[in-house]
Amino acid sequence: IFEIWTYSRKSQGDALEIYDLACNALNMEPFEKGNLQIAGYAREITRPVEGYNEKARAYYAIGRFSGKSAGTL
Repeated sequence: IFEIWTYSRKSQGDALEIYDLACNALNMEPFEKGNLQIAGYAREITRPVEGYNEKARAYYAIGRFSGKSAGTL
């Protein structure tokens, strides 16, 4: 289980757009490490929580995911 945190100083909409781009990237790219090729997907467990972080002075979106993968040599 992992989380994606995205921030934008411009707007909440930008933070959500970055979040969506990160989610799409997780499902479109294979992972490779040397001779090991890994394919997988990430399933969103929790829709993003949105808000504003006073310390960072930025809007945020945080979502939780479950990652599944399989590899071959």
